[in-house]
Amino acid sequence: MSVGIVGPGGGAPLHDHSNEELMFVASGQFVVFFDEQEQNKVFLDTWDAILVPPNVWRGWRNVGKEVGCFLNLSGIHDKMKSQPDPSSAASISCQ
Repeated sequence: MSVGIVGPGGGAPLHDHSNEELMFVASGQFVVFFDEQEQNKVFLDTWDAILVPPNVWRGWRNVGKEVGCFLNLSGIHDKMKSQPDPSSAASISCQ
């Protein structure tokens, strides 16, 4: 588990995990996005969560006006990549 205590605008850039990842908002408002243009995204408020499958590019950011707390849970053998290669990763569409 990792914990992000971040101010407005803070977060993580587009990245990938080899295992599924549970993203949980303990406080604040966040966006989880699935592409660089942020055309596919989900907004999460306090107590909201999303389970993202492995090998799906994602990033997140505090879109609120206050410091927020964002929890990320994934397996102990999880591997993360930070440079997207669209030809090698699955994609997700949020509609």
